[in-house]
Amino acid sequence: MKMRKKIITAISVFCMSFFIIISSNHGFLYGDGWLITDQDSKENIWVDTSYWDYREVLVNDGHWEKYNTRRWVDQSHYVTQNKRVWVDTSYKVNQGYWKTENYNVWVKSGHTRYYQGRRWVDTSGWETRYRTVNKWVPVNLVLYSGCSSYGWNIYSFASRYAGNVTISYAGSRYLAYKYVIDYRPVHGGRVYAVKYHCYRREISAVEPYRVWVSSGYWENYTGSYYVDTSGWQTRTRKIWVDTSYRVEQGHWEYQPVKVLVEDGYWEDYEDYRWVDTSYYEYRKVLIRDGYYAEPLNGALAVRKEPKYIFTRWHKDQYGQAAKMDIDIDWQVENGEIEKVVVYHDVNRYGSGGTERVDIYNRNIQPAQEGNISATVKYDHAGDEDSKVHVLLYSTDDDVAHIYFSNPVNGYRSINLSSQGTDSNPDQWLGGESFGRIEF
Repeated sequence: MKMRKKIITAISVFCMSFFIIISSNHGFLYGDGWLITDQDSKENIWVDTSYWDYREVLVNDGHWEKYNTRRWVDQSHYVTQNKRVWVDTSYKVNQGYWKTENYNVWVKSGHTRYYQGRRWVDTSGWETRYRTVNKWVPVNLVLYSGCSSYGWNIYSFASRYAGNVTISYAGSRYLAYKYVIDYRPVHGGRVYAVKYHCYRREISAVEPYRVWVSSGYWENYTGSYYVDTSGWQTRTRKIWVDTSYRVEQGHWEYQPVKVLVEDGYWEDYEDYRWVDTSYYEYRKVLIRDGYYAEPLNGALAVRKEPKYIFTRWHKDQYGQAAKMDIDIDWQVENGEIEKVVVYHDVNRYGSGGTERVDIYNRNIQPAQEGNISATVKYDHAGDEDSKVHVLLYSTDDDVAHIYFSNPVNGYRSINLSSQGTDSNPDQWLGGESFGRIEF
């Protein structure tokens, strides 16, 4: 009995140490920088729309075969012989004379004429004016009721999501995700606490708007036009008249020359030739595609549940196939979003390649801010290089691209020592549930 109490006490101390390690190091290890964007607000970004498709491709195949044939063995050679050849001693006589001739040339000329006129000067334009509006802006604020952040982390295993609520705090209204802990320990008592994860705050903001103002005036002006008086003129020049001629002459003489004597014979031999048995078949190939787009500016927040993602072949605490729930909120400054695309590149273990899992791909009502929710289940596990990509498309064809690491676990248990580890477990297991980024 005493031994059993010692074991229970040791397990409790280990669990407490585990929660302290995770809660104290979580923000330092894997908090800031979870959401990433590779776009530069001054340069266009490349939007990759590559996709896999089955195409007919050529498979190179074949073999070498032996065959009998004949070839000519050339034994031709040169011999020197005396032959009668023509020796050309022709030459050219250079002569000629200068001659004067007339020719025509186009001469450009003209002048400017001025005149008086009257015209309307339009000074109409857009003016910027301002008005006050109420709007919701993204925030990341956590409030606790009934406990501190430390106490919440200890009993977070008993927390449950209680929906979205509107609360007032410090004179402002907030939209928040509500979580509740209502837990009765086996040794008695009751733990009840509420956490509000605020993601929007209502503010009064002054925003500009544009008004067209018509104005203008009449003015006198002096105009001009060009009078062209160009024409042809006759001029004189000297040219050289060439009267040179060639004197053709020569003589015959005997000279030694090389003469080709053709000779040889045919022989039989064995050779090899390539027999091509290549064929076509349908294979899955990557079709590269994409385009450049202007970058958007704004902010985006992501909430992911659960913290660690498993394949559908694992069961959650309710006996259901494991899944991932994801909520995404955004607000942009220089456009209206009309389409949202979310997909997961699962980098499979054992050089299994990358599997694309579509999470969300829909057109929405154009607006500067909004949110979407989706649920997805995974067939295969993926390592820490697996990434979720979020793309926001505006009505002006501008794009925002945000992504984050999201491993898909295929193990049935997670073991961490109470002394910690030199590596970061959240890096290869996943460990984030909320993130926000400005772009």
